[in-house]
Amino acid sequence: NSSAQTKSDNQNHDISALSHKEYDPSIDERLPETVTLLTTPKGAKLYLVGTVHFSVESQNDVSTIIQAVQPHIVVVELCKARIGILQLNEETMYKSAKNVTYQTIVDTLKTHGTYHGLFRILLLRMVARISKQLGMAPGGEFRRAFEEAKSIPNCIIQLADRPFDITITRAVRSLSWRQTLKIGWHLINLKGDISKEYVEVCKKKHLLGDVTNKLKEEFPVIEQVFMAERDLYLTYSLQGACELQHILSGTMPLRIVGIVGIGHIAGITKHWGKVKSSDIAPIMRVPPQSLSTKILKFTIKVSLLSAVIYAGYKILPMPSGISLQCIRSSVEGLLKVSGDN
Repeated sequence: NSSAQTKSDNQNHDISALSHKEYDPSIDERLPETVTLLTTPKGAKLYLVGTVHFSVESQNDVSTIIQAVQPHIVVVELCKARIGILQLNEETMYKSAKNVTYQTIVDTLKTHGTYHGLFRILLLRMVARISKQLGMAPGGEFRRAFEEAKSIPNCIIQLADRPFDITITRAVRSLSWRQTLKIGWHLINLKGDISKEYVEVCKKKHLLGDVTNKLKEEFPVIEQVFMAERDLYLTYSLQGACELQHILSGTMPLRIVGIVGIGHIAGITKHWGKVKSSDIAPIMRVPPQSLSTKILKFTIKVSLLSAVIYAGYKILPMPSGISLQCIRSSVEGLLKVSGDN
């Protein structure tokens, strides 16, 4: 039922009928609570839309702002590795997001190595759980922004986020083995139902502050790498978009709409106009592995073969014809691939 409701909400939005609108300056006086207006000394305007990734209301906020602003540039909180989110329809994304299959696990481990791969699988599992409960795929606000931007002549789409591989590698290598086990345990043992109403409540500023403070207290490394560092990177990307003033609009003030997770709004606002390239170089480096991390990785590799075989036979759906030897060969192969990671 929730899936059908989401489809209905999306179908009510007809982008094609809204093309060729004019910029409405009065939007500055009636911005939604989730939108922050930032400016530059050259007069460029950045309409920063804070979103929740499973929120229909966030998608509607994106449409409202882009239609009113008619921006020269739309900037989204994505990197090249995640650009596929923009090009798939909601139904395809939902089917993909809600299922973590045996083949998904094997492919992830082969591509990213044992240690990083397991973290990715835990994140995929969390997304799949939320997708099933809400009946929708994440990232709908980015797809909505993409569709809206296509209806505006000469509007440019830009990607603003740090490469995901760098983010997750910095996070994993910065965690102690105790922190690694703790966060892994939390991701494995996620409980409780999530409703659409709760998702919308998550946009409230007081609740966001509580969540951020709790994350910083429980997992300071995760908060630093996934939030604070990306606040800097996103700010730098958005500043760069605003510097295209004379190239795109001549003497006309540049109008930009930025679509980011609402948890980044406070950080971007704090850093706005202050981030330099020298601030970005340090957060693009990958730190060396600690000794405890190497020991933990070895332990994980030793136990992975039996764990994946058990999961393959007892938990995950597999294509017919996959034998025990086939699974064993796959896991042994991915262990060799991950040996250098």
